Amino acid sequence: MQVFTHPYTPEENGHIESFHKTLGKALKDDEFATLGDAERRLDVFYNTYNNHRTHGATKVPPAKFWVLYDQGKVDVTILEKERKSKYKLKVAYQEIANIPNINKYENWVIRA
Repeated sequence: MQVFTHPYTPEENGHIESFHKTLGKALKDDEFATLGDAERRLDVFYNTYNNHRTHGATKVPPAKFWVLYDQGKVDVTILEKERKSKYKLKVAYQEIANIPNINKYENWVIRA
C-alpha cells in the first residue's frame, strides 16, 4: 500500500525529510558539468551513506546492521502501542569487525 504525505512535513515523513537534509548537505558545494558527474557523485554518497556512515541509533552503518540482522544477531522488540520497533545488537561493537561477510553490501547502491 502506498501512503502519501504532505511535502515538508517531517512529523509525517521524518525519515525521508532527514535523508533529504543529509543529501542536501553532502551536495551543497558540488557543481556538476554533466549528468554523469552527478551520478558518480551520488554513487559515492550512497556508498558512504549505506556502508560507512554510523547510524545514530545502532552505532553501526546500515548495511552492516542488516548483515547482523540476517545472521540473527539483532533482537527485535515490537512496541505495538507506540507503533515502533526496538533493535538491540547481540554482539559487542568490538566484535563486529570479526564477523564473516560483514561487508556483504559493500557495493550496494540504491538508485531512485
